[in-house]
Amino acid sequence: MKDTISVLGNEIHDQIIQELQLRGIPLIPVLKLNIIQQVNEEPVILDQNDIQRLFSFFGEILHVSTKHQEAIVHFKTIEAAYFAQKTLHNKQIEESSLILEVSWNSLLPLTKSLYPSKADSQTDNSFKYTCKYEILIKNSSDFQVSRRIIGPKGKNMKKIIENCLKKLDSKRLDSVKLRLRGLGSGFKEGPFNEESNEPLHLCVSSKDYEVFAVACAEAEKLISNVYTEYDNFLKKHGFQPARLCITTM
Repeated sequence: MKDTISVLGNEIHDQIIQELQLRGIPLIPVLKLNIIQQVNEEPVILDQNDIQRLFSFFGEILHVSTKHQEAIVHFKTIEAAYFAQKTLHNKQIEESSLILEVSWNSLLPLTKSLYPSKADSQTDNSFKYTCKYEILIKNSSDFQVSRRIIGPKGKNMKKIIENCLKKLDSKRLDSVKLRLRGLGSGFKEGPFNEESNEPLHLCVSSKDYEVFAVACAEAEKLISNVYTEYDNFLKKHGFQPARLCITTM
């Protein structure tokens, strides 16, 4: 299957793109995996290595993240993601009642199509992949969410960039940009030198999809950790945990 995918001609590539566009599916090579099981069965905890082995049969994988019975799989190409979704969706695992539910992940809304045509990618130097993660916690003196996102002296932002460079064996520090903007960010802009009226958000952008995918995965990990810290903060002060989910703008 891998060899078949790697030699797909432009015609099949264009057919896949056309089908996904007609179905209104974002052209993002990222899939979401859920495990469907009987109500009375013990919950299954997904193993990243098992998921990596299963999905890598269809093509190169950039990143796998798991949480309970859900996993997000970032492929390198739209073709690999397409065939993986077609083949594995509603597939029952042998010798069990577990069923794989594989769908297209629409978590990352972008300013432009995430999968440009070959002509676009060669001629449009301004093209970039962009995602805005809304931070669902108001910045306050009690819980300084902006500082927790950025880290001491920008430590968390630097770590995301370092992980991108490490995983992709790149040395370009400018290959990805991370910006915390909006109310509570402390960043002032415009003619009146004020914070934007937008909700607090972390913006991730890159001209390179592989770098973008890794940066988004790392950003989601960071935000998820901050949300866990917030829940612990609420419980410590006698409140119910918020159990916030990662949200994009």
